[in-house]
Amino acid sequence: MTSRKRQDQRGEAERRYALGMEIQFRRAAARMTQTQLADAMGRSQEWVSRVETGDVTLSAFEYERLAHILRISPHVLTEIAWRGLDKWVHSRD
Repeated sequence: MTSRKRQDQRGEAERRYALGMEIQFRRAAARMTQTQLADAMGRSQEWVSRVETGDVTLSAFEYERLAHILRISPHVLTEIAWRGLDKWVHSRD
């Protein structure tokens, strides 16, 4: 594996992690449990847990659905997904 490919994979993992942190933050702010969010998404609680830890890559539909359920703009999630952890940390300031 090339150094560039490893960097790309680390960057992707960081973006998924940052997105998961944002989803967890927004879910908690909405006073929802993982089970409640899972039910609203038509998914399992395990799936929500994996999303929040950055183990899942979301589809465009899932971004839209999560944003709707959490009552935020889909732009918030996609921005963090593209920019990664640095964007997440600065959005909390």
